[in-house]
Amino acid sequence: IKERAILDELFKILSSSAPYTLKKKVAYCIGCLAVILSGSNIQTLMEALIKSINENMKKEGELFYYILALFWVSRKIGYKLGSYLESLILNLINICDSLDAENSSDQLNEIAEEALNCLESLIKHCPREISKYIEKLLEVAQDRMTYDPIYDYGGEDDMDIDDEGEGWDDDELDGDEAQDDDSSWKVRRGSLNLIISVITTRPEMLRALYSHLSQRLIDRFKERENKIKTLVFNAFSVLLKTTSIIQTFDNESLIDNSASLPDMMKQRSSTEELFGQVPAIVKSLIKETNTKNTTVKIAILECLAEMTKALRDQLNPFFVEILPIIRDSVIGESNTAQIIPSLVALRNLLQYSNKHEDYNKKSEEILEIILASLKNEHFSVKAEGLLATSSFTKILSTSSTDNSTNVG
Repeated sequence: IKERAILDELFKILSSSAPYTLKKKVAYCIGCLAVILSGSNIQTLMEALIKSINENMKKEGELFYYILALFWVSRKIGYKLGSYLESLILNLINICDSLDAENSSDQLNEIAEEALNCLESLIKHCPREISKYIEKLLEVAQDRMTYDPIYDYGGEDDMDIDDEGEGWDDDELDGDEAQDDDSSWKVRRGSLNLIISVITTRPEMLRALYSHLSQRLIDRFKERENKIKTLVFNAFSVLLKTTSIIQTFDNESLIDNSASLPDMMKQRSSTEELFGQVPAIVKSLIKETNTKNTTVKIAILECLAEMTKALRDQLNPFFVEILPIIRDSVIGESNTAQIIPSLVALRNLLQYSNKHEDYNKKSEEILEIILASLKNEHFSVKAEGLLATSSFTKILSTSSTDNSTNVG
């Protein structure tokens, strides 16, 4: 009875003219209260939330707080909301679809982001029940990922908006509390977080993700907002990391599990989808390395490290183009967050090399990078430098053996 009374009072505040900050705290309180509610009271809460969302669809000022409350409830007890998914997802998708580039507003963008955040949370907490909606949710997220009403990316191939490394958002705008003339980046942020949740929870969809998602992520490398550009590279890194995990499983299964051949073929077809996109990935990624924004640069280098692990020898033809990026990120650099992924990328390139002559031509540059890492004062950098040294010496020793054989 007390729980029901508390809920009633909290909902009264949400529907009142209370200050913005108070209503946000009330929304959070509803999520916390949901943790201790009985089954019948959870039903009461969800029915009240769904009803309030339906009734306030046209009232942007009120709708935001109910969506925010739903987000916190999904974060706290999302695993208990499976029976409400149909109504919830329908409403949340309608909110995302209702965005209009001609009538964009901060309030609508914030509502859409919270709706996307709710969907992300439900994907994580109701994996079985939400399966039948995943394709539709991914479609919505991909569409909203490009939502940028005030900017046209049409001529991006001929000019780089970040050539000078400044991006479109100053350092003071990088935080969550950033205030900008345009808030559509919040919608793109929510969409990318939803996409990341799908990638991490649905590895069985890897082939479909490469067929329909990866090229759209590559196209978003040109994102104008640095904070969202970072998230784009993070999303692509997660996709590559999932591929690496599946490749490892695939190789282990080849030894002991010949009975699972159909599944194996499915996994290999996933990597083939990736291999077919190598030139586009490398070209787009190299183009973005000119940035001087540290956060974006780190995200790019981490993406490069995951790329070298997932693509392996497929990157051999691009080694000469990639090496200067690694060199510039190690030599004379003091930020370990940039140095370490660069050394990981170098180690992977050397480890999976099967064209030793290409690497021998650049042996002096490789040695310069390795020596710089070994002289670094940070232990973690030295450790990565030693691992890269091991891979490099194997290439040199193999090359020497080949030369001796040819002489003989």
